[in-house]
Amino acid sequence: MASSYPFPFIKGVSDGDVRLVGSTSNGQGAVEIYHQSSRQWYRVCPTGWTSSDASVICKKLGYDGGVESTYR
Repeated sequence: MASSYPFPFIKGVSDGDVRLVGSTSNGQGAVEIYHQSSRQWYRVCPTGWTSSDASVICKKLGYDGGVESTYR
């Protein structure tokens, strides 16, 4: 599912950037990745993720690491 929130082109956002959306808690939410050529954010399906996968995304977001989470 593509999301253009808050708008399709975001200054300072690069291809492959990630963000968390859909939660009011810091460090929680659905992972989205930015696709430069379409200028849209795409939700990443976490089915089958390991703690190593979560750690990579969390480090990219500036956290020390991550943990597995159940997809809801």
